[in-house]
Amino acid sequence: MKESDGMVYKKHRIVIELVTVLALVFMLVWAPVLSVQATDYSSSGCVRWARYRTSQVYGFTLPSTTNQPSGVYGASNWWYSLPSKYPRGQVPEANCLAIWSGGSAGYGHVAYVESVNADGSLTLTEGGFSSSTYTDSVTGELHTGVRCSTVTTMVRKNYTFLGYVYLDGTVPDDVESVSMYRLYNPNSGEHFYTGNASEMQMLSSIGWNYEGVAWTAPKTSATPVYRLYNPNAGDHHYTTNAAEAQNLISLGWQDEGIGWYSDDQQSTVLYRVYNPNATGAGAHHYTTNYEEAKYLVQLGWNDEGTAWYGL
Repeated sequence: MKESDGMVYKKHRIVIELVTVLALVFMLVWAPVLSVQATDYSSSGCVRWARYRTSQVYGFTLPSTTNQPSGVYGASNWWYSLPSKYPRGQVPEANCLAIWSGGSAGYGHVAYVESVNADGSLTLTEGGFSSSTYTDSVTGELHTGVRCSTVTTMVRKNYTFLGYVYLDGTVPDDVESVSMYRLYNPNSGEHFYTGNASEMQMLSSIGWNYEGVAWTAPKTSATPVYRLYNPNAGDHHYTTNAAEAQNLISLGWQDEGIGWYSDDQQSTVLYRVYNPNATGAGAHHYTTNYEEAKYLVQLGWNDEGTAWYGL
């Protein structure tokens, strides 16, 4: 018997409704299981995301941003603690970190530089943005709390941009720079600074403690930093003030020439503090770490302002 048009219509409608129900069941039950699960980087996200991307690209895990000797906590800690292994500077490159200090909580911020574009803009990914999502181009994983954006400036409200940390261990080719090594003499209490790797290694071999790369200096600039040595106290002094250098030489200090150069763009401040109670070496201390300088002043050291600038 031939089916009526009404019967055929009903069968087709039943099939359509059944397919619709099965599709809904799949979406509610199976799709979440088969899809790549999301990772949320909203909370403490900028540091967590930077550690994840660094591990993904370079295969190593960055250290925690807490309990570091710099005395600074949060993302900005890396600006002070990482240079012992990874140099820093003011020129961006792909797959480096961009770091800010400040923010409402004072922990700073960090972003991962994905690329430096032909027009000079940067493509950044950064955690800590609860309303944003980002799909990982490598794994296909959906990350919540991660923002991808293209920027032309690193200026941000309530933040101070510090610079870039180069995770590949090298400064970009267009930056003429010198790594400045910091050493400590446990016998005299003096901190010593040099851009000469051979001198650093020699001092390390005779008992000085190597404390890593303190800052990065330009290879040359219009502002030399003079190095002097007091043969009586066994102490070094460093200054950009030619008159101060000449005065010390007239008092018997030895002129050791230009130690390095200050950055004329004044990118990174080197703070100078003085211990009025010191009777021998180590009376002056120089550091890029404001918290370290402030701590010494609280202990009775004299704040002598800015000594010079690094990259």
